[in-house]
Amino acid sequence: MQNSFIQFWGNRRITLEEISQLQLNTPATDLLVLSACETALGDRAAELGFAGAAAKAEVKSVLASLWQVDDRATLAFMAEFYSQLRDVPIKAEAVRRAQVAMQTVR
Repeated sequence: MQNSFIQFWGNRRITLEEISQLQLNTPATDLLVLSACETALGDRAAELGFAGAAAKAEVKSVLASLWQVDDRATLAFMAEFYSQLRDVPIKAEAVRRAQVAMQTVR
Protein backbone atom coordinates (compact mmCIF):
# COMPACT_ATOMS: atom_id res chain seq x y z
CA MET A 1 0.00 0.00 0.00
CA GLN A 2 2.88 2.39 0.58
CA ASN A 3 3.40 2.79 -3.20
CA SER A 4 -0.32 3.24 -3.93
CA PHE A 5 -1.77 6.53 -5.11
CA ILE A 6 -4.81 8.09 -6.73
CA GLN A 7 -4.05 9.67 -10.09
CA PHE A 8 -5.88 12.90 -10.81
CA TRP A 9 -6.10 14.73 -14.10
CA GLY A 10 -2.70 15.78 -15.30
CA ASN A 11 0.18 14.65 -13.19
CA ARG A 12 -1.34 15.15 -9.70
CA ARG A 13 -1.13 12.13 -7.40
CA ILE A 14 -2.46 11.65 -3.88
CA THR A 15 -0.92 8.98 -1.67
CA LEU A 16 -2.69 7.12 1.08
CA GLU A 17 -0.98 9.26 3.71
CA GLU A 18 -2.12 12.47 1.99
CA ILE A 19 -5.83 11.64 2.22
CA SER A 20 -5.99 13.01 5.77
CA GLN A 21 -4.42 16.28 4.60
CA LEU A 22 -7.17 16.97 2.05
CA GLN A 23 -9.50 18.32 4.78
CA LEU A 24 -12.43 16.31 3.43
CA ASN A 25 -14.40 17.16 6.55
CA THR A 26 -14.30 20.96 6.13
CA PRO A 27 -16.88 21.31 4.75
CA ALA A 28 -18.07 17.75 5.18
CA THR A 29 -17.73 15.57 2.09
CA ASP A 30 -21.01 13.70 1.69
CA LEU A 31 -19.79 11.11 -0.82
CA LEU A 32 -16.36 10.14 -2.14
CA VAL A 33 -16.41 7.71 -5.05
CA LEU A 34 -13.20 5.76 -5.65
CA SER A 35 -13.95 3.86 -8.84
CA ALA A 36 -10.50 2.41 -9.44
CA CYS A 37 -9.43 -1.19 -8.72
CA GLU A 38 -9.08 -2.33 -5.12
CA THR A 39 -9.53 1.09 -3.51
CA ALA A 40 -11.08 -0.59 -0.45
CA LEU A 41 -8.33 -3.18 -0.19
CA GLY A 42 -5.62 -2.56 2.35
CA ASP A 43 -2.91 -4.14 4.44
CA ARG A 44 -1.85 -4.03 8.10
CA ALA A 45 -0.87 -0.36 7.87
CA ALA A 46 -4.05 0.73 6.09
CA GLU A 47 -6.68 -1.87 6.77
CA LEU A 48 -9.31 -0.62 4.33
CA GLY A 49 -7.05 1.13 1.83
CA PHE A 50 -8.07 4.48 0.40
CA ALA A 51 -11.70 3.95 1.43
CA GLY A 52 -10.67 3.43 5.05
CA ALA A 53 -8.40 6.47 4.97
CA ALA A 54 -11.28 8.55 3.60
CA ALA A 55 -13.65 7.26 6.29
CA LYS A 56 -11.00 8.02 8.92
CA ALA A 57 -10.81 11.55 7.45
CA GLU A 58 -14.55 11.83 8.26
CA VAL A 59 -16.01 11.51 4.77
CA LYS A 60 -19.69 10.67 5.36
CA SER A 61 -19.90 7.93 2.68
CA VAL A 62 -17.29 6.18 0.55
CA LEU A 63 -17.92 3.98 -2.49
CA ALA A 64 -14.91 1.80 -3.32
CA SER A 65 -13.93 -1.56 -4.77
CA LEU A 66 -12.40 -4.69 -3.22
CA TRP A 67 -11.43 -6.28 -6.53
CA GLN A 68 -10.00 -5.67 -9.98
CA VAL A 69 -12.53 -3.85 -12.16
CA ASP A 70 -12.90 -3.58 -15.91
CA ASP A 71 -12.68 0.03 -17.13
CA ARG A 72 -15.69 -0.19 -19.46
CA ALA A 73 -17.85 -1.98 -16.91
CA THR A 74 -16.86 0.57 -14.28
CA LEU A 75 -17.76 3.42 -16.61
CA ALA A 76 -21.19 1.88 -17.23
CA PHE A 77 -21.71 1.22 -13.52
CA MET A 78 -20.70 4.74 -12.49
CA ALA A 79 -22.98 6.31 -15.12
CA GLU A 80 -25.86 4.17 -13.88
CA PHE A 81 -25.04 4.89 -10.23
CA TYR A 82 -25.06 8.66 -10.74
CA SER A 83 -28.26 8.40 -12.77
CA GLN A 84 -29.91 6.45 -9.95
CA LEU A 85 -28.52 8.84 -7.34
CA ARG A 86 -30.46 11.69 -9.00
CA ASP A 87 -33.71 9.74 -8.50
CA VAL A 88 -32.99 8.11 -5.14
CA PRO A 89 -31.44 10.14 -2.32
CA ILE A 90 -30.26 7.02 -0.45
CA LYS A 91 -26.78 6.13 -1.69
CA ALA A 92 -27.01 2.41 -0.86
CA GLU A 93 -30.25 2.15 -2.82
CA ALA A 94 -28.65 3.90 -5.80
CA VAL A 95 -25.80 1.35 -5.66
CA ARG A 96 -28.29 -1.52 -5.46
CA ARG A 97 -30.27 -0.23 -8.43
CA ALA A 98 -27.08 0.25 -10.45
CA GLN A 99 -26.07 -3.33 -9.63
CA VAL A 100 -29.46 -4.64 -10.76
CA ALA A 101 -29.22 -2.62 -13.96
CA MET A 102 -25.75 -4.04 -14.63
CA GLN A 103 -27.09 -7.60 -14.27
CA THR A 104 -29.65 -6.98 -17.00
CA VAL A 105 -26.97 -5.68 -19.39
CA ARG A 106 -25.29 -9.07 -19.64
